[in-house]
Amino acid sequence: MTPIAYLSGIDTVKDAVENILLGKFIRDTVFEEIIPTINMSSDELIKYSEQVFLRFKNPCIKHYLIKISLNSISKFKNRVLPSLLGYIDIYKTLPKRIIFSFACLLLFYKGIRRNEVFEIQEGYRIKEYFATKWDMFNSGKISLIELIRDTLSNEFFWDKDLSKIPNLVDEVNSYLTLILNYDIENILQKLSK
Repeated sequence: MTPIAYLSGIDTVKDAVENILLGKFIRDTVFEEIIPTINMSSDELIKYSEQVFLRFKNPCIKHYLIKISLNSISKFKNRVLPSLLGYIDIYKTLPKRIIFSFACLLLFYKGIRRNEVFEIQEGYRIKEYFATKWDMFNSGKISLIELIRDTLSNEFFWDKDLSKIPNLVDEVNSYLTLILNYDIENILQKLSK
């Protein structure tokens, strides 16, 4: 949610989950790509998820996405990657919404939102890694798919080489290419159908 919403110009969790397009995307991701991968009662998970969505909509709480973005690589590794891998194990295919989220995460580390530079909330080593990779891409020294392959194979980030997962690099590349050529909202509309 965080990189997609923030790059779309949304600043708070409440605004993200209440946005018609993004709210649907988040719910569909949770109920169709995350819950099925968790080894617990689906009734309990659905009930818990609904409670979380209610908390996210609480007008008295301001959850700023830029603050939540702190340590996003670690959060993705620990919170989202298990669902991505679990989905592949169960369905033998890649979860399209999680892959789109992954592409947005990589773009988030470029540090530009709607042509404005923002401060990435991350440790020095990861910030420098992405600053170097995006500079190399922008100067034509590496292609987008090389940036993605290098990042997905970085075991410091993921504790494993994700570039070895069949079609993952290509799918992240497809989404990231679309995002760079169009906009996030356009792709969210297509994913919501």
